[in-house]
Parts: sequence; C-alpha cells; structure tokens
Amino acid sequence: MFKITTRTSSGTIRLVVEGKLAKACASELDQCWQAAKLLAPEGPILMDLTGVTYIDACGKQLLAQMYEEGTAFLCGGLMTKFLIDEIKTEGSVTPCEKAAPTNPLR
Repeated sequence: MFKITTRTSSGTIRLVVEGKLAKACASELDQCWQAAKLLAPEGPILMDLTGVTYIDACGKQLLAQMYEEGTAFLCGGLMTKFLIDEIKTEGSVTPCEKAAPTNPLR
C-alpha cells in the first residue's frame, strides 16, 4: 500500500507519505511534489516520511532531488533517518535505472 496525503497549515505544505516508496510510487510522489511547488512557489514544503517502510533507489533519487530544491524532511525510522542523512552528506545519488545484470553462466 502507498498513500500520499497533502496538508496545508500556516503556509507550509506537508506531504505525508505512507508505505513503500518504490519506482512506480516515486513517480506518483513526484507529481504530488510538483503540484505542491506550483501551489506555494515561495512557501516551504515538508515531506513527512514517518510512515514510510521502504525506499528503493528511485525513491532515494527523488528524495535527493527534493532536498536539492529545498524540501524539508520529517523522518521516523532509523533507516529513513540514515538515508536522509546520507542524501544530505553525499550530494549525489546513484540513478535508479540500473543495467540488467549479466548472466555469467551463459
């Protein structure tokens, strides 16, 4: 299950994300984030990740892009906190599109 809820309070747009942030869901979150940026181009956007249970490479790449553009994060679990700290210190993220592994037995 994946769910995104948008809340606005005191000029801050909060996107509450729940479930697994994987490739297909990352594009849905990106669309919601782009819409939030249009609604409040000068206002802060807070990405609430306290309900996220898994983040794949595509999700991490999207979160890195969000961070670069000034989005703030609220994290709950240790893994999510670690991933966001890694994004903040790394500066670059491996793309989510990886080449298919070759079969050494062929």
